[in-house]
Amino acid sequence: GVNKYEVNLTTSSVELSNTRLIQKPLKDQKIIIEKNGNDVILRFDSEEVLEPIINNIVQKVSGKSKGTLQSKEVCLKDIKISDYRTSFFLDLIVLEDNRYQLRDVKKIKVHHNKNNQTMELNKDDLEKDEGFLKSAQLSGSSLHNNDLYKSLKKLGHYITEITWHIEDTHDKRLLEINAGFLNVKDCSKFFYDLKCYYKQNSKGERYTTERQKFKENEKSIFLKFFDGFLYKTFDNTIDEYNNSLVVSNE
Repeated sequence: GVNKYEVNLTTSSVELSNTRLIQKPLKDQKIIIEKNGNDVILRFDSEEVLEPIINNIVQKVSGKSKGTLQSKEVCLKDIKISDYRTSFFLDLIVLEDNRYQLRDVKKIKVHHNKNNQTMELNKDDLEKDEGFLKSAQLSGSSLHNNDLYKSLKKLGHYITEITWHIEDTHDKRLLEINAGFLNVKDCSKFFYDLKCYYKQNSKGERYTTERQKFKENEKSIFLKFFDGFLYKTFDNTIDEYNNSLVVSNE
């Protein structure tokens, strides 16, 4: 049967100002329902206006399923130790695939619940510790060796959003990916996107700075691969956290 469905719709919402209701402009939206192995993946824009529609789709899909479908959301609210929230992202950016190699971390956002503040770190901040980007190409865990991260880690900050570049060694492209949590306090409402790619220059020595847009089929193929690795990383993070609790209680 069909393994993928797309729902295209136009939405609008009403915003309450101090004196009147303001209707926001119409916006084209897309909801993708795709079978990936034994899982059914839903991808959609992170907007509250879509939530009732998504819930309805989940109910319909569950009703037609022969077995019992269990909803699974990438959410770290049950993880109370900041290190494990950060580790989730550091493991995610590596991708564990010979085709894709980590090349750069472009932007990071961190959060501290006690102070309820969010701060953003850009590439210049990360380069204050020489060798950070070089070591990050080898292993995502090398981010912990950065002096800025060590100080933030001690204070209990954790990553809530990250933008990184990976090299597609097969197609000779540099891909830009963004992922994070809309609700930074409890790490819920996860989002991700394959933003763009960069071509190699004519000599094939380096990548240009002009952003290129993916074709829909190219983006779909990558996101299907990314979905599998995302949930594997999420499961591993939860397991490692739960195991640490068992050890600490012994």
